[in-house]
This record gives sequence, C-alpha cells and structure tokens, in this order.
Amino acid sequence: EYRPRCELGIRDDDPNTKTFSWPSWDILPTDEVEQLKASMDEKDFLEQIGGGWQNMGGAAFYAFERAVHVRQCHYDPTRTIYVCCDFNVDPMGWALCHLTPDGTAIEVFDELWLSNTNTQRSLDTLWDRYGAAHKGGWWFYGDAASTQRHTSASASDYAQIKNDTRFAARVSFPSQNPGRRDRAASCNAILRNAAGVVRCWIDERCVHLLADLENRGLDKDGCPAEGKSGDPIGHISDGWGYFVHAKFPVTRLQHTSEPRIGVFRGE
Repeated sequence: EYRPRCELGIRDDDPNTKTFSWPSWDILPTDEVEQLKASMDEKDFLEQIGGGWQNMGGAAFYAFERAVHVRQCHYDPTRTIYVCCDFNVDPMGWALCHLTPDGTAIEVFDELWLSNTNTQRSLDTLWDRYGAAHKGGWWFYGDAASTQRHTSASASDYAQIKNDTRFAARVSFPSQNPGRRDRAASCNAILRNAAGVVRCWIDERCVHLLADLENRGLDKDGCPAEGKSGDPIGHISDGWGYFVHAKFPVTRLQHTSEPRIGVFRGE
C-alpha cells in the first residue's frame, strides 16, 4: 500500500502529493553504514538504507549465480559438520556444511535427500556416510517446529538428534522461527552482500539445494513460497536458511541515544 503512494508523488501525477527521501548514509556514521553494507544484500541495502524502491523480481534467492557460487567444496573430517535440517517427510532434505577456517563464510559440500523417510532413518544414513571417520564434531540446525512431537514420530526431531549418542551433537533449534522475509534477506546477504562480497559456495553435487536457489519463487506477500509435501522445491533451502540466519543474521543497529528532529527558522 505504501509503495504506490510514494510512486504517485515521484511521478507528479497528483499535484497534492509529493515524495521526499534521502539516504541514511547521509545521516548515519560511516562505520555503521559499512557494518550494514557487510551484512545486507545489495537490494535490501539500497532500499532500506538508500531510500529507493528496488524491483526484486520473482526469485526468492535473487543474489544466487551459478557461475559465482558453485565450486568444489571438500569435506574435512577435522572440521565441524553443520547439518541444516528440514523435517518434511517426503522429501527430507539436509544440507551439510563447513564454515571456512576464519568462520566468515559457508561451504556446502554435500546434501542428504531421502523420500518417504523419518528423522531416525535420516540420521542412520548420515552416520553411514560420514559418521565413523568424522572427528570434527556435529552441529544440527533446524526450525522451531522440530522441538514439537509429531504424529509420525514417538519423540520430537530435536530429541531424536540430541539423544543419538553416535553424534554427541550440539543442536540449535529456536523456540520461534524467524520471519520468512528476514530469513531470505540473510540468505541473499550471505550469497552476496552490498559490498559485493560472496560468503557462500556450494558443491555441484548438491543438486537439490542448487535447484531451490535457482527456481524457488516468491508468494503474493514477497516471501519465499512454501514447499508442499511431495514437491521437491522449497524444503532443503529452508533447512539451509535456518542455519544461515542463525549464524549470519542481517545486522540490526541499536542506537544508544534518541535522535532529535525539528524545524528551525533562520534569520
């Protein structure tokens, strides 16, 4: 509702309507602007900090470019495996990641993709693939619903992972999910921030995650379209997104003083 009113003033279609805006970088300290630029994707930065409307198109992950983000990512048995979980039963898709040694970027080296399954079978498959030889530890990320008991399981997904002594894993499932729009903003920012820095690479073997990043659209509210059971699009990028938003959320600056705004008349 707000954007058409602003654009009415920009176009001068209505003599009673004018639109005024100015970029926040003319007001905020330089270090705060740079902090925002490093954590936000370019379009969000130009719209929210620059004060100019941006056309996002129909893609949820518009910052993704196959030529930029797809490269060989190697599994390292000495580094923590971050398991990005989505608990849809059909399919169940988990992305497997390392952080770079300096902790500033993500490398997705593999994915787990199973149909008509449950959490315990997925854990068994993951252990068979990497568990016996892995020395770097495990950290599982998922959504808030995973802490609840489902009719298809005797215990919550959270409890099944936490109680599986093979992994001795740390488990990070929030009590409340972030907004889908905020989660998408964090994902686009990790793909390429407003400073042009790429902080995520994905191995070509992760075919389902790559398909999501290329093909997932937006719903009528401008949020990533929800995946449905049996639909391959939308699930594995949810799991990846929970991890991204938890580790690399978009910066929200907290000011210690209240600004004073007034109108002054000079001589």
